[in-house]
Amino acid sequence: MNTRFITGIASLVGGFLLLIGNTTAFAEEHAKNDPMAQSFLKEAAQGGMMEVTLGQMAADKAQNAAVKNFGQRMVKDHGQANDELKNLAKSEGVTIPSDMGSEGREL
Repeated sequence: MNTRFITGIASLVGGFLLLIGNTTAFAEEHAKNDPMAQSFLKEAAQGGMMEVTLGQMAADKAQNAAVKNFGQRMVKDHGQANDELKNLAKSEGVTIPSDMGSEGREL
């Protein structure tokens, strides 16, 4: 794997972690009665599932040990973030998708 790929994945991960961190505060305040917040939670859930899938692909297919380790860390970290998001959505009465949608299936 080349450095550009690793940098791109790292950027995605960093952005997603920031997104999840901001999701909690936003959702707690707005999700119950705000369709836009509910939509945001659903999109964040699908994005999180896609990140886990990308991490698994990197862990399975990479030849470089650092990339494999990074992929495994993505699976672990994003899996935990997804679980937190599911719990939050459930507590707010929002049903989130159980799959990553058509965009993620194109991977």
